[in-house]
Amino acid sequence: MSKKPEKGQKKKPQQQQQPSFQKWIWLGVILILTYISFAPSMDNEWTNWDDPVYVLENPLITNPNTPTKDLLTKPVSLNYHPLTMLSLKWNYESVKTEPHAYHLTNVLLHLINTALVFFFILMLSESLVMAVFVSAVFGVHPMHVESVSWISERKDVLYVLFFVLGMICYLKYLDTKKVLWMIITGVVFILSCLSKAMAVVFPVVLLLIDYLKNRELNFKIVLEKIPLFIISLIVGIAAFTIQATDAIAKPETFTILQRIMFASYGAWLYVVKFFVPVGLSAFYPYPLSDNGVSVSIEYYLAPVAWLAVAAIVFFFFRKHKPIVFGLLFYFASVVLVLQFISVGSAIAADRYSYLSYIGLSFILGWLLNQFFVKGNKLYNMRMVATSIAAVCILVFAYQTNARTKVWKNTETLWTDVINQYPNRIEVAYKNRGNYYGKEKGMLKEAMADYKVLLSMKTKDSKIYSNLGNIYGLMKKGDSAIWAYNTALQMDDKNTDAYVNRAITYSMAAKYEMAFPDYTKALQIDPTMFSVYMNRGYAYLASGKLNEALADFNYYLNYDSNNAACYYYRGLTYTSMGNTSNAKNDFLRAQSLGYKVEQKYLQ
Repeated sequence: MSKKPEKGQKKKPQQQQQPSFQKWIWLGVILILTYISFAPSMDNEWTNWDDPVYVLENPLITNPNTPTKDLLTKPVSLNYHPLTMLSLKWNYESVKTEPHAYHLTNVLLHLINTALVFFFILMLSESLVMAVFVSAVFGVHPMHVESVSWISERKDVLYVLFFVLGMICYLKYLDTKKVLWMIITGVVFILSCLSKAMAVVFPVVLLLIDYLKNRELNFKIVLEKIPLFIISLIVGIAAFTIQATDAIAKPETFTILQRIMFASYGAWLYVVKFFVPVGLSAFYPYPLSDNGVSVSIEYYLAPVAWLAVAAIVFFFFRKHKPIVFGLLFYFASVVLVLQFISVGSAIAADRYSYLSYIGLSFILGWLLNQFFVKGNKLYNMRMVATSIAAVCILVFAYQTNARTKVWKNTETLWTDVINQYPNRIEVAYKNRGNYYGKEKGMLKEAMADYKVLLSMKTKDSKIYSNLGNIYGLMKKGDSAIWAYNTALQMDDKNTDAYVNRAITYSMAAKYEMAFPDYTKALQIDPTMFSVYMNRGYAYLASGKLNEALADFNYYLNYDSNNAACYYYRGLTYTSMGNTSNAKNDFLRAQSLGYKVEQKYLQ
């Protein structure tokens, strides 16, 4: 039953009333379209961009004996997101490294998020038109492929799930005035922060909802959000402290003017690609020349353009709260990654649009809704507006379906980046070269990528350690040692260079030169458990049986199901004359699938 307008208040134009079941039909259509758009990603493989760090080579995930305390307290790749790691651990315990289940989980989380966005917008705007449009754009926009099709970006789909759920709970609080809903909002917000630190903007977004809902700003409104701001402050400080160790660029790297230009340009980049999502890339490099000066005029114009937008909105559209709300929601969601503080080596990333595009699509959804409001002079053009919106969404869905295939594997991903920015992005050539050499044995192709890196005069020590690996696969031991030496001259904490130089020495039977490198790597990073096994092989080959036994024992305390380690510990026991323990180890190795010669089983 609709409320009558108060005396003196004009009756607002009304939309046509829709049967309640229509929302479920529309939601079903949107979810089916979203699923079809992302279906190819479920057949994708792993990539070597963070997937090894997050899952494949992460002891927190692969070690069956990892204490839950470690998953809840230890950062990964300079990020603290324990809930994300718990979800990846759950996948690993279910299917180990079979990628389909990880991709399926991401897609299912995205479908849930799309449904939550639908209900959030429906509650916020009371407009089915807006709910359908905003959730459809959220579900199928090509810029969201990175967040969904990249296993390591599980944190995106997970934190947004709790973020949007938290906004829904807050709307319930506003509707019912029950404190319990505010408490639930706070709990869900904490879960979002534990999935990704970008959730810290949540209290600001709640203030924007207050603004849109015409809540008068007073002490009560501020007081009810103080606990949320305290949580944001704690999480924000923790995230900054962790990333400051490596990910955040030094203050002198860029001037204040350059930081403002980069941030402004990044903010425009997301807006442009919202409307025209072409030229997408997994990596957008900084536009710097050799002397560190921005080279394109648009970077200088970007801050001016945003000032112009602010002026236009203030003077002409400030009475249209949905427009102001949408723009401020966009900025609040993306401001932390606009490179005011330079994090990483990219000026922008598709994944940062995942939440923020709700704000931009809210504005368009509100404009579209005007075509459906009775009494509006645009009402008779609603079919034209609907057709245009539908075509745009279908085009987005087609682009998304194609874009998911770029994330098929490491080769397709980095080849796409290289095609977008030839001879510009070191990490693309490094990761593709490493994939060719280490994973596929395509040494000629790998060397071609590393020659490009050398021509770019790279200063990345890991590129030289990877080059050493390729030389090693090519049986060029002297060249491999040169590459590892160069890497260590550039960075004496490069554990990969120490380990692989030690392996190269071991292959040449220069064990006494290998042992110090293995030990140095473990001093730098004691969690490199595989080094104990490699050093154990070298000790065994050099006749240092007690040392070999100690290393194999240490490794098996970490991974009690490693067949190869049982086999080589069995060889160690055999050399020590302990045939009983040796046979037990050989039988254990065989039970785990290792091929053991019959003579060792007798």
